[in-house]
Amino acid sequence: YQIALIRNVINGEERPLPEWTDWGQLFIDGVIVAVSVLVYAIPIILFTISSLALILPASLEGNDPGGGAIAGTAVLSCLVVLFAIALAFITPALFIQYARTGEFGPLFKVGEIFAIARHNFVDILLVIVVMAVASFVVNLVGSISVITICGPLVVIPAGTAWIMYA
Repeated sequence: YQIALIRNVINGEERPLPEWTDWGQLFIDGVIVAVSVLVYAIPIILFTISSLALILPASLEGNDPGGGAIAGTAVLSCLVVLFAIALAFITPALFIQYARTGEFGPLFKVGEIFAIARHNFVDILLVIVVMAVASFVVNLVGSISVITICGPLVVIPAGTAWIMYA
């Protein structure tokens, strides 16, 4: 749905919210973009697995991991954070690229993706900040209202959907 919304905005539609008619195309668009984001997230996944491989065996045996394992885990954790920040900036560019082309291949033209992210850096940064604040508020309200059924079943899903579309 986000891709259809982005397409409508790019095309200058007067009413950019798309109809919920072509569920198959919405699903295919979502899968293609999700796979591309997953491919770009491979370094994060590998660094996380490597970090766990350094520290987990000793921890499972009840031993203290050595200083090298802890230092290695710290370095890998820093790399994970850096790559996650980069992915946060690249993901909107992937959405834009796919909305423009409608094809899987152009999602891996790294130069074009970085150019889109660089060209829209301030807008992407603003979106990331607003999404972080809005997510905090939605989760806070959802957590506070957890004593009612409305928190976890209504507030958090509806708030998360609104954040994604806004």
